[in-house]
Amino acid sequence: QLLEKVQTILELMMFLLISLGWKFLKPTLHLNEVRFAIGISVISFYLGVFEVVCTAQSTCSGYQLSRYILHSGVYLVVIVAMNFNLQMVYTQIAEAPASLESGKLYRKHQAYKIFRWIF
Repeated sequence: QLLEKVQTILELMMFLLISLGWKFLKPTLHLNEVRFAIGISVISFYLGVFEVVCTAQSTCSGYQLSRYILHSGVYLVVIVAMNFNLQMVYTQIAEAPASLESGKLYRKHQAYKIFRWIF
């Protein structure tokens, strides 16, 4: 059951890091983005552990609700970051002259649109 919680956290982090543009639009994340991702991971992991080891149904429900609210907030951040980066790539395409670099921007734009559709 704990492995299921860890898998959910890793899935959430994958969506978050891709939406922030890590290794796709920029080679490294800003320090605040790294702190946010680590903080969310740690909080979600602790809530998952507490949910697995709890004994009373009312406290289990509280941990589960807290974890769902946290993940819903992160999914909202993913949507906003994804749309922001998609708009940034589109702006770069509009301002770029026709070159090989423009072709790379078109591929990034298309990949982000596919990611948005999958998400």
